Amino acid sequence: MANNAGLSCTYVVTNSWGTGFTGVIRVTNTGASAKTGWTASWQFAGSNRLTNSWNATVAGSNPYSATNLGWNGTVGAGQSVEFGFQGNTNGGSVEAPAVTCR
Repeated sequence: MANNAGLSCTYVVTNSWGTGFTGVIRVTNTGASAKTGWTASWQFAGSNRLTNSWNATVAGSNPYSATNLGWNGTVGAGQSVEFGFQGNTNGGSVEAPAVTCR
């Protein structure tokens, strides 16, 4: 990965129901030049766990990390890419953890 200062990530819950949720993590390039290759990392404090994801390669089982796919690895200046996921609350409430990007 090259030149990834200036990336920020936002965790967004897009839907939730008693036992589960869906969401996206938005990776935004806040810098002045394109960034190539990104990784987002997060951890749930409670019992939430992912069951499925799309538009990224997600690894781990809390903490999690996600890396770009070939087609969404370059983020232009001022642009964003998103990847999505589905998860279970496992008896807890839906969380929105902090996400770090690099």
